Amino acid sequence: MSQTPAIGRIPIRDVRPLVECGRRPAKAVVGETFEVTATLFREGHGVVAANVVLKDPEGRPAPWTPMRELTRGTDRWGACVTPTSVGRWTYRVEAWGDPVATWRHHAQIKIPAGIDTELVLEDPGCGAEPCPGRRRAVGRRVPGVAGGPRTAPGARGRAGGCTMKISVDLNHCAGYGQCVFAAPDAFTLHGAEALTYVPNPPDEMREQLVRAQVACPVQAITLGVEDAEASAATSARQDPHVVVVGASLAGLKTAESLREAGFTGRLTIIGDEPHRPYDRPPLTKACVSEKLPPDRLELPVTQTLDADFRLGVAAVALDTGRRLVRLADGSSIGYDTVVIATGTRARPFPGGAADGITGILTVRTRDDAVELQRRLALQPRRVAVIGAGFLGGELASGCRELGLDVTLVEAQHTPLQGPLGSVVGSAVADLARGKGVDLRLATTVQGFEADETGALRQVRLSDGTTVDADLAVVAMGAQRNVEWLDGSGVLADAGGVRCDDHCRALDEQGEIVPDVYVAGDVAAAPHPVLPGRLLSVEHWSNARTQAETVARNITRRDGQDPVPHTGLPSFWSSQFGVNIKGVGHPGIADRVEIVQGALGEASFSVLYGRGDRTVAAVTFDNGRHLPYYESLVREGAPFPAGFSACDDNTSHAVHPVGR
Repeated sequence: MSQTPAIGRIPIRDVRPLVECGRRPAKAVVGETFEVTATLFREGHGVVAANVVLKDPEGRPAPWTPMRELTRGTDRWGACVTPTSVGRWTYRVEAWGDPVATWRHHAQIKIPAGIDTELVLEDPGCGAEPCPGRRRAVGRRVPGVAGGPRTAPGARGRAGGCTMKISVDLNHCAGYGQCVFAAPDAFTLHGAEALTYVPNPPDEMREQLVRAQVACPVQAITLGVEDAEASAATSARQDPHVVVVGASLAGLKTAESLREAGFTGRLTIIGDEPHRPYDRPPLTKACVSEKLPPDRLELPVTQTLDADFRLGVAAVALDTGRRLVRLADGSSIGYDTVVIATGTRARPFPGGAADGITGILTVRTRDDAVELQRRLALQPRRVAVIGAGFLGGELASGCRELGLDVTLVEAQHTPLQGPLGSVVGSAVADLARGKGVDLRLATTVQGFEADETGALRQVRLSDGTTVDADLAVVAMGAQRNVEWLDGSGVLADAGGVRCDDHCRALDEQGEIVPDVYVAGDVAAAPHPVLPGRLLSVEHWSNARTQAETVARNITRRDGQDPVPHTGLPSFWSSQFGVNIKGVGHPGIADRVEIVQGALGEASFSVLYGRGDRTVAAVTFDNGRHLPYYESLVREGAPFPAGFSACDDNTSHAVHPVGR
């Protein structure tokens, strides 16, 4: 085995989102295994994130061990790869970060014994000293990798069946694809970055899934444990009692975080649906395009909750004086602390125009997704999707993947104009048209026509045209579930439940309501990045981080200061073959800057500014660079950006965001 020399010292003089620092093409041998390892030696202060990429001759990423952040010192990466095709396998190091001192790296490749493989060191073209010429290296076969994380306490499974539960934090998933290599029957990578997965795989896949979890560079995979409900003896004990109203992501993560924080008291979770908490994003993604059964979306837990689930019965009132939650069945549950996590519901088509017509749906719940799947299986002649926001785009994209004709109707001038602006929205419009979507912009639905059986047959549009369709899906946003709080003393309206930066509910005078907390889509809370504004964020990541904040504040010791919620909103959407990811608050921006790539290219990144401050970032198939942009948003970095990327096609054009 031989080792290549150092590439040279590479000064990172400016803040850069990406620096390519070397390539190693090597000839692959079919059926043999070789290993690539890289060591980075970090000098000086500051932080730089880095990643090592190994791609096969078709450009697909090979699995690597986790990406790490570097501070002063040394860090290593490694991978074992069994080539399946002859060709040039490319090795590359990427790094990005703030102004730092110099750093360098070494690379070595272990190759099956007796195989003479030629390494080519190429000039990376990013300011490095000239690279050495060719070297020859001979290596040896590498044994397989074994091991994995310890199973969470209480984890157990039965042979066969669907007993495991997994989830992936797709906000953090960067599309490296290691999980696809480790468990190809559970994970699928679409395009460059978009990942889908089976949330309830058979138990015999456990070893593969543990390997996938360990291989994930950003540790985004959660493997769940079985969780029995609280026993009657537990429910009757007199310990402090926390009642969580809302059995979705925010409610479940509040309960889980309470147990992780050491809470040993009684725990009750109330939900208006009859189902255990489940993951909602797949309802408009994998449940459409991959026909994933909605009953397989139950969210995993990482430890036994010992909670009493009251499912299928809605909360109808909150009595903060008597500390009671009143339920629709006439019963009441007393509490010491209550958490409001009732989320949102789908906004129906306004004015009652859709009433009495079959074939007009909304998609918010598991049962909604079951009905949508049933109707899609009937092969409708055309699907009309009303609203080109995130959900509408995902639905239209999924229907096109099924080979169905789709008309997407949007009142604004581009898809996603409200959240992302028309500059970025125009790129989404091009993507939709490129996939064959009949896109009707600056157009609204005026009404529906039914046949003699009451089934939808036609949609009437504001421009005087009609669309023949026998299925319409309304994707016009959400309404917050706050009506049950009328008369409670908690300040709540269409904008959400008002709370302070510690997620404590407020009354009409702006005072804290004792022992009442708020988490998830229903919360209207301040954020340090945007002082003076209340934000209601309907994103998966926000539900998780607010739940964690609530749990920490409920379990804090006497005299300990409450913890503020500082998590930045982040989101993702996979549609029309592209993975869109973002962080921050693009909806408040007034300008947008293209900082990597160009609109219309395969991948690009944009920053959003309000005045002279960076407030958000969005990437298209470029999500692995989002952590760097998140740091700019969090620190309120100057806008426009002060760095230059290595991408040759970046023009750094600044545009009005377009509303």
